[in-house]
Amino acid sequence: MSALDANQILSLIAATLFLLLIILFFWSRAQRFKKKTSPQKYIEALKALIAGEENLAFEKLREVVLEDTDNIDAYLKLGDLFRKRNRTDKALEVHRQLSFRPNLDAKTKFEVKKSLALDYLSLGKNDKGVAILEELLQEDKESSGLAETLLEEYEKNQDWEKAFEIRKQVSRHKGEKEDAILAIYKVWEGNQKAELGEYHQARLAYKEALHYDETCVPAYIYLGDAYYQDRRLEEAVEFWKKLIEIKPEAGYLVFERLEKTMFEIGKYQEMAEIYHGILKENPKDVKTLYALANIYEKKGNVKAAIETLTDLLEIDSDYYPAMKNLMKLYKQNGLADKAFRVTYQLLDCLPNRFETYTCNNCSFSATEPVWLCPQCRKINSFNI
Repeated sequence: MSALDANQILSLIAATLFLLLIILFFWSRAQRFKKKTSPQKYIEALKALIAGEENLAFEKLREVVLEDTDNIDAYLKLGDLFRKRNRTDKALEVHRQLSFRPNLDAKTKFEVKKSLALDYLSLGKNDKGVAILEELLQEDKESSGLAETLLEEYEKNQDWEKAFEIRKQVSRHKGEKEDAILAIYKVWEGNQKAELGEYHQARLAYKEALHYDETCVPAYIYLGDAYYQDRRLEEAVEFWKKLIEIKPEAGYLVFERLEKTMFEIGKYQEMAEIYHGILKENPKDVKTLYALANIYEKKGNVKAAIETLTDLLEIDSDYYPAMKNLMKLYKQNGLADKAFRVTYQLLDCLPNRFETYTCNNCSFSATEPVWLCPQCRKINSFNI
């Protein structure tokens, strides 16, 4: 071996050793820096979160991750705060980067995936978010938080079959009996079948609803509708009458349907008897009195119609439909003075002429019967 070759080898060894020393120096500095990193800021961030001081927590967490890039929980919480600040793209970026980190333990992976799911939902990417939540719920079937989040998404997406199953799980965890809500889910499932013209399948869903709650008003209404659509009119009438029997105060919801169908099957004369039956139990049912007055008018018994409307207005002097019809009957029968008096009364109540249904949870008002509040999404909150 020549002297030149030996010198080259020695130079190479020296350079290698020098490079190793540089690496060792910087690694040692990094390790010393990590040891000097105080957990105080992280503790302060956690205290701020607990106290609801999210702005302070956000600033503290940003400082923590700058000093300690291995603090996974700090990154996770920082990403969640980005989402709460409507910076969901940034939240998703933080959480996705976390998901690519090696050596995450199972619990941390679970939490990162959960945050990713919430990011996707916040961005409107519901399919991705729901898919991750469903995967996580398979891993932790006892997580009521995951189940409730999924339930909310199923309701938003009107996936009533899945909502039904997850609601049963949530109810079981809470130790609560929520049969009335389960019944409503079955009603909505039936409505989706009916919209597709699958009336037999719709009826099966409505009947299952009644299995869970025999007082479920919409189940009787739509069950009758599904029979009516298949021209099984007697069966439609049977379930509408059943509603009146089970919950007479909600009977007015099927009065028009009943009158139309009873006319078609040649039994219209029985309507007055049906209304009298309701009034026997509750003589002050103004909606039934109004329907009975209309029957009298159609039969040409104007005197009975006027008397019934007058009785009704003694119970509820602001009932707009009754005033309107009474004024019309007075005018048609030459009773101008009485018509004039009712006109003044009618004008006084015009601002309140529409019947409203009010949510007992958030006070949202609707002019049609509803079973899911559009505002607070509470089910069965309108006391119908």
